[in-house]
Amino acid sequence: MWMRKQRETVAVAVDAKTISCSLIRSRDQFPFELVGYRNVSLAAGTLDGTRLFNPTALQSIISAFAREHDLTEGQQLLISLGYPMAQQKMSVHALAHLDPSSCTGGACGCDWQRCYLHPDNAGNFVHYACGIPQTLRLQWQLVAQKIGMQLAVLTADQMALLTVYQAMYGSAFRQSQLAVHMAQTGNVIDNLFTIDSLARLLYVPGALRVDRYRERQQLLIACGLSFFQESR
Repeated sequence: MWMRKQRETVAVAVDAKTISCSLIRSRDQFPFELVGYRNVSLAAGTLDGTRLFNPTALQSIISAFAREHDLTEGQQLLISLGYPMAQQKMSVHALAHLDPSSCTGGACGCDWQRCYLHPDNAGNFVHYACGIPQTLRLQWQLVAQKIGMQLAVLTADQMALLTVYQAMYGSAFRQSQLAVHMAQTGNVIDNLFTIDSLARLLYVPGALRVDRYRERQQLLIACGLSFFQESR
C-alpha cells in the first residue's frame, strides 16, 4: 500500500468548457478524502491551447474556492490542462532518450514532460509526451501569485490520469499490464478507469453532494495531480 503523510492539496482541472477545483486530504492509505469540490462552466473564449484570454475569470473562481475552505496563503496549487496543446504518443529505441524536437512537429517554446507507457512489438519504447508552452506556464504562475498560492504542478490531464493509473496498482504495476489495458480500451487513456477505480482512490463524503458518475474524470485527474507531485 502506498503511504504518505497527511496533508491537503488543491487540484484544479481545466478544459475548454469547465474548471473544477478539488481539495483533497491525503490519509495513511487509500482512499484519500475529498474535502471540497466545485465545478464551474467557463465562458467561450476564456482560454485556448497556448494562452489565457481571461485569466481574471479563472483567478476569481479559484479564489472563491480558497476562501470557501479557508485555505492559507502559500498553499500549493496543482493544475491539469485538458484543452488542446502539444501532445503525442511516440516510440523511441532507447528508454532513456526522448528528443523534444521530435514531438508534435517540433513544437518549440515548450516545457516537455514524458511518461513511459510500455514496449511495443517492434522492441521500441512507447512514451506519452506533452509540451506546456512557456508563455502559458507564466500566465498560470501569475494567476497563482495573485491569489496567494504557489504553482507546484502544471501538466496535461492525460499525464495526471497515467500517473493515477500507476499509483492505483502500486507495487503491482507493470508496463505490460498497461499495454494490455490500453489495447483493450482502444488506446484511450480516459477509458482505463471505472467508477470502482475512483472508489478505490478517493472517499467522497455524502454531505458534499458530488455526483461521482458525472464528475468521475475530474476527480480522477485531481488524484493524479497529487500523485504526480509526489513522483517528481
